[in-house]
Amino acid sequence: MEEERNTHGGARAGSGRKAFNPDGGETPIRKVRLSDEAWEKATALGKAADPKGSASTWIRQQIEDAPDPRDTKKRRK
Repeated sequence: MEEERNTHGGARAGSGRKAFNPDGGETPIRKVRLSDEAWEKATALGKAADPKGSASTWIRQQIEDAPDPRDTKKRRK
C-alpha cells in the first residue's frame, strides 16, 4: 500500500508574522522579562496611547522617545 503524503499544515519556511521594522527588512526578536502585572500595565498603556496598540508597541515607542545615553555631547555654559 502506497502511503499518501500530507501536504497541509506544519511549519513552512518564511511563514508567520514578520518582525516590525519601519525601514523595511527584518528586525531581530528580543525577549523582555516582565511580571504578569507589569505586562498587563504595559498592554494597558499601549492601548491607551493607541486603540490598536500593544505592550511591545508602547515599549518600543518609549525607547525611541528617550534620550540616548550614548550621546555624550555636553553643552558649555
